[in-house]
Amino acid sequence: MRRAHRLLKTPKNDFMVSNLLIFITEIFISGSILSLFIAYTYAPKFFIRRLESFSQVFFVLSVSIILVFFYRIGAATVSNSFIVDCSIISLKLLFLIFCVVTFCIIWKSFIAQNLNFFEFFIVYLLAIVSSMFLLSCYDLLSIYICIELQSICFYILASFMRGSVFSVEAGLKYFVSSAFMSCIFLLGCSTIYGFLGTLNLMSINLLLSIAVNGNSIFSFMGALIGVFLISVFFLFKLSVAPFHFWFPQVYDGSPISSTIIFLLLPKFIILSVFIRWLLAVSYLSLMLKSVLLWSGVYSTVMGTFLALQQGKLKKLFIYSSIGQLGLPVAVLSVFSYTSVINSYTFIVIYILTNVVLWGIFLTVHAFSKAQTRVSGFGSEYPIFLTVLSNLFYWNRVWVFSLTVVFFSMSGIPPLSGFLAKVLLYFELLYSQNFIASIFLILMGAIGTFYYLKILKIGFFENKFSRFAGQQFTLYETPLLGLDLAIHAFLLFSVISLGVFPDGLILSSNIAVIGLSLV
Repeated sequence: MRRAHRLLKTPKNDFMVSNLLIFITEIFISGSILSLFIAYTYAPKFFIRRLESFSQVFFVLSVSIILVFFYRIGAATVSNSFIVDCSIISLKLLFLIFCVVTFCIIWKSFIAQNLNFFEFFIVYLLAIVSSMFLLSCYDLLSIYICIELQSICFYILASFMRGSVFSVEAGLKYFVSSAFMSCIFLLGCSTIYGFLGTLNLMSINLLLSIAVNGNSIFSFMGALIGVFLISVFFLFKLSVAPFHFWFPQVYDGSPISSTIIFLLLPKFIILSVFIRWLLAVSYLSLMLKSVLLWSGVYSTVMGTFLALQQGKLKKLFIYSSIGQLGLPVAVLSVFSYTSVINSYTFIVIYILTNVVLWGIFLTVHAFSKAQTRVSGFGSEYPIFLTVLSNLFYWNRVWVFSLTVVFFSMSGIPPLSGFLAKVLLYFELLYSQNFIASIFLILMGAIGTFYYLKILKIGFFENKFSRFAGQQFTLYETPLLGLDLAIHAFLLFSVISLGVFPDGLILSSNIAVIGLSLV
């Protein structure tokens, strides 16, 4: 017994135990996925209910938040492929909170589309596990493995409605485009390894400093090609033009629940890893500045003008998202500490605002289905802007929420969207990018038009006046209070963060410290 006790206390075993403890949350979610899969497989189908599935996944995510909050253990694996410190733990905690809030909206869309597939929740949890591992990655090989695991989950989610041609086509397009960009990423990794001999981000940062300061032109030019290819891959994952390819068609053809996941959850994770990558190759900032700046500006222009042409709500939100994400990408071209902080502030406010927006969208979806059932056109059809007609007389609370969200996305003070955009505009002005900043401000002003167009339809057009006063809900009575409580809290956050932003900015500082490679 004493000998076994001494063996357990050896430094090697202590190192293995610490490596397991830093991933205790990921291990718990993985075990829960396996347990749910076995239980769902052997349970009779009539025992599987949407409410039970919601409760189980909600319980898993809630326990995961508790584990992350109480087990604050920092360590690094062999060769520093994965590193966990206090800042990474804070990022995981924030990400899991986003997952819980977003999952309530996703489940709401399940009811709206009358779905009851337990496999969806298992794939959703698997995508969360891969994203949490991705937050800890400090090696290009581990980043590739985690992103591919996440992408496989997204292929399944995009083509989840097997009876829909549009959903199957969306999954196929997502697979083809992501497979092509994965080849680009691997080519960039091969080039960097061939010229620098490592894939670790810390080692890449050190070797690039030597190559730049030591006038090693051969290694510098070879690494430059690999850095460009990998940066293009991350811009593709952020759905930033001109690297977005088929993403508007993919998001539009996917089920609403899958579209919400694609537009919200991966953006926070990919942006964190992309910032870490930019810090690793900061010695090549002169080359990357122009790529990031013009990609961000072009994405804002394309997203704004294409959103103006849309008559469908879902596609309008998709192009609006592409236009919004171009702004933090353009600001990252500054390569400063404050630009990274302001980008984090923007992405958090972006997620909060869009969760409220998609929650209202699903309520409108239920309203449109009720209208089509009455008028006899069927229940499955694209949701056009005209569906919002008479929304002010139907439910003034939802119209107020929609007004707050659109004003925040337009940058109207004193809402949080105004703070997020002003910080980014000032960052560009401080870096003397006057033309780009003025152009982005002009695009923001033009983008306000399609938000006001939606509000104008909801306030002043009365096409469906015979439905005024009718009430529709997507939840059974026990969960209606949870839906309204989350909606009220998020709406309060959208309003209050613009007036009291100190906590959010402090959290962004902590996140940036965690991404440092020093």
